[in-house]
Amino acid sequence: MPRTSQLMPGRLDKIVQFIGDYKKHKGFSPSIREIGESIGIDSTSQIKYYLVALRSQGRLAWTEHAPRSFRLAHTSGDQPVRIRWWGYIAGGLPISTPNQAEFTAYPDQFVSVLMSMLGPYEPENLFSLTVKGDSMVDANISDGDTVIFQPAQDAHNGEMVAVWLPEENTTTLKYFHRDATGITLQPANPAYRPIHIDRSVPVQIQGKVVAVIRKMEKV
Repeated sequence: MPRTSQLMPGRLDKIVQFIGDYKKHKGFSPSIREIGESIGIDSTSQIKYYLVALRSQGRLAWTEHAPRSFRLAHTSGDQPVRIRWWGYIAGGLPISTPNQAEFTAYPDQFVSVLMSMLGPYEPENLFSLTVKGDSMVDANISDGDTVIFQPAQDAHNGEMVAVWLPEENTTTLKYFHRDATGITLQPANPAYRPIHIDRSVPVQIQGKVVAVIRKMEKV
């Protein structure tokens, strides 16, 4: 393993370049072994040493115990990343939409966002859906906007979530509220009524809102 004084700046630069190019073309990060192969080093412990050095320099970041979570930590500018796109979600009256198991119908579809939009979340762990409808306009989400979600199976009152309603074969974007009688899905548009769901009726929370990509208006 090299000492700090023996680190080769050229190798560090090559690692940064490789990770950036890999994520740009594949949408996710390389493995430690792939990073090693890119600079001709077989020792994973030596590669880890280089990665730690890059993190200490503020050039690289990752989530502990999360594979393929390396990301470039730019101090100036911002890094574009890709989020997997799963299709459409109702932002109005519920419409028939593929359930989560069927979202794999779009295996190669992505949207591009800036890393700064995602806060602490890893792009590899998120998904996105495009809104159809205007029931969330007072929450600044309009028809045609694309919403980025963190996968989740439960939510706190007041959180905006994607909810799958198995009995109606629909999914919808609403504010979530639960009480002793069941669940209320609250729109952010007075033209729409809340959706009340008895506690005996199954619902499936699919994700919580992380960010919104605005649809560009035509001029």
